[in-house]
This record gives sequence, structure tokens and C-alpha cells, in this order.
Amino acid sequence: MSGNSDYAAGRGHTAAAPVRRNGELL
Repeated sequence: MSGNSDYAAGRGHTAAAPVRRNGELL
């Protein structure tokens, strides 16, 4: 479980997580 941490950290966890981390695009 080395790459799963990064994926769940802010990529695939939720649709609002990656969007907010990108710079609040929405």
C-alpha cells in the first residue's frame, strides 16, 4: 500500500477533494 495512500490522499477519494486541491476550480 504505497501508491494507494497518494491516490486516496487527494485523487479518487472524492469529486470535491481533487477539485478543491486544484485551486477551487468549481
